[in-house]
Amino acid sequence: MDAYGLFVLATYVSLMSGNSTTTAVELGKGEFRQALSPAVAIPGFVAGSLVGALVTHMRAREPHRILFAAIAAVLAAALGLGAASAPKEIEIAGLSFAMGMVNPALSHVGLERVSLTFMTGTLSRLGSHLALGLKRAPVADAEGDWDTHFHRALIDARLWAAFVLGAVLCMVAMSLRNLALAPVIAVMLALSLFWPTGLGEAA
Repeated sequence: MDAYGLFVLATYVSLMSGNSTTTAVELGKGEFRQALSPAVAIPGFVAGSLVGALVTHMRAREPHRILFAAIAAVLAAALGLGAASAPKEIEIAGLSFAMGMVNPALSHVGLERVSLTFMTGTLSRLGSHLALGLKRAPVADAEGDWDTHFHRALIDARLWAAFVLGAVLCMVAMSLRNLALAPVIAVMLALSLFWPTGLGEAA
C-alpha cells in the first residue's frame, strides 16, 4: 500500500513522520498546494488507527476478521475512486485510513511489541536486541529459554523484510496500474475468512 501511494500518488500512506516533515517544509516554503497531499494522509491514518483499535477491542466474536474485511472494503473503495479519476487527496485519505487500520490488527508477536507499518521503530528495536544479545543480557519478560534477544531481533528483521518485499511486489504489479492493489485486497479478504480464532485477542 505504501509503495502504491508513493509511486501513484507521490505520498506515503504509512510513514507519517515523513508526511509531517514534508507538510511542514512545504508550508514553510509557502507551497500550500504541495502541502495538501501529505497533510491529508495524517488525519486519515489517525482515523484509521482509531477505528482499527475500536474494532479489535469490540465484543464481537471475531473482531480481527471484521477488521480485515473492513480494510479490504476501504481499499476497494479507494481503488474505485482512483479509477474514477477522483481528486488524488480523496484516494490518499482512503489509503491512509486503511493503512492506519492495519497496525491494531497485530501489536505483539509473543511478548515482542511490533508495528506493521512503522519500520523506523522496528529497525531501532532490531539494533537494540542485537546489542543486548551480544552482551548476553537476558530478556526481562522471556517466555522460555528460546526467547532471547536474537530471537526477538529475528522477529523484527522478518517484519522489515516483509515490508520491503511487499513494496517490491507492488512495483512488479504496477504494469497493471488499476489492479496493483488487487493482491492486497485479496490477502485482506483471505485473512477475514481464515484468521485463526483467538489469535491477536490479547493485543
